[in-house]
Amino acid sequence: MNINNFQNLINRTILDRGYNYYIGGNVDEDYVQRGNTYFFHLQGSDDYEVSVEIDETGILSFHTYLLVRNLQILESC
Repeated sequence: MNINNFQNLINRTILDRGYNYYIGGNVDEDYVQRGNTYFFHLQGSDDYEVSVEIDETGILSFHTYLLVRNLQILESC
């Protein structure tokens, strides 16, 4: 998935929600990097962790995890 056109491959509702979380200050500025994978924390109606794996060709994978009391209970994407 190319970083320049990923928005064409993701559901519009998900993109809008992510954008609104970002604009609303719900994405922590701190992140964790492990190799080519980046982990971000989002706060919305629930807490989420998002992981994005990239390389020189673009986005390799992304996942969203719903967090409850620091326990991973649901994976989507």
